Amino acid sequence: MANAEKGTFNHVGLYVSKPGTYEISIYYSLLNRQWRDAFVKMQTSAYTSYDFGSLRLGEGKIPLDFEKNTSSTQTSFIEYSTASQAVFESYRIGVQWSWHREHALIDAGYYGDNLEGSNPGHTWALHGAWVPINLPGDVLHLGLARSVEYPEGRTDESGVAGPATASFKAAPSVMLEDVSLESSGTLENVKSIQRTSLEGLWIDGPVSCQAEYLGARTAFSTSNPNYDIHGRYAFASWVLTGESRRYDDGVVQNVIPEHASGAVELVLRYSSVNLNDWPVPGGWERDWTAGVNWYYGRHLRLQANYTRTQADRRHLFLDPATFEMRLELFM
Repeated sequence: MANAEKGTFNHVGLYVSKPGTYEISIYYSLLNRQWRDAFVKMQTSAYTSYDFGSLRLGEGKIPLDFEKNTSSTQTSFIEYSTASQAVFESYRIGVQWSWHREHALIDAGYYGDNLEGSNPGHTWALHGAWVPINLPGDVLHLGLARSVEYPEGRTDESGVAGPATASFKAAPSVMLEDVSLESSGTLENVKSIQRTSLEGLWIDGPVSCQAEYLGARTAFSTSNPNYDIHGRYAFASWVLTGESRRYDDGVVQNVIPEHASGAVELVLRYSSVNLNDWPVPGGWERDWTAGVNWYYGRHLRLQANYTRTQADRRHLFLDPATFEMRLELFM
């Protein structure tokens, strides 16, 4: 499977599954030159007399941040929100247990470094959601998650370990270039990072809304005060041709057209993030993104996004406007 993204083929890889039994995944990012989502997931009901949920072994996303845990091939916008960019924790290798039922979801895991060995440390995470309404085209999903990361310093060639560090940054919802309007810079002597998210999703036929609050508190091994950041986003979707966004196993999936000419979706999102917390002048940013998606069959999607940004860091105010398009092929 491959998807065309940011003007090039971004991911290539292999995904094999037997429903109700196992999943095997491994992908390579051509853009970042990194292996990603290399894991084996097994359903316990296929190997035991009772369904204890599923176990995932390998590298994957931490189950915190509803938007980021939706695949980039299934999101209604080309880029993730600035709130998700700033707070989301990077990929890690670990073991994750998931218990998913029609009206309740639980994910819990322990994670270590990533495949590149560039993220030393470990993380505990817990995610839960209540889905009181779960019907095709009629969904209400309410969830929360908590994780605690314990980063470790990198060891140099002489065997000396450096201080544990962390960094938070956000781009203007357009990441074609490696440009960040807001950044905490490198924080040193980090003891732990506690992340929290509150998530909500409502689907009512062709109309849907999704929103999330994300926060992170960084504690230090020195006498420095805690560094707190927070962000949020909310967006609305309207499928003009009458189809619905799909919801399955706790994640949202693409619209499947019911007309020969395809399906058309209009989307509007507000996102904000604040990285200012004394004594770190990380800055603040807020974005409005309007977009249109055209789905043609199950294998083609054309997206267009217009984003207007307002940002301020160290009294430098910027208000760029950007336009972005993506052609996505699913094979």
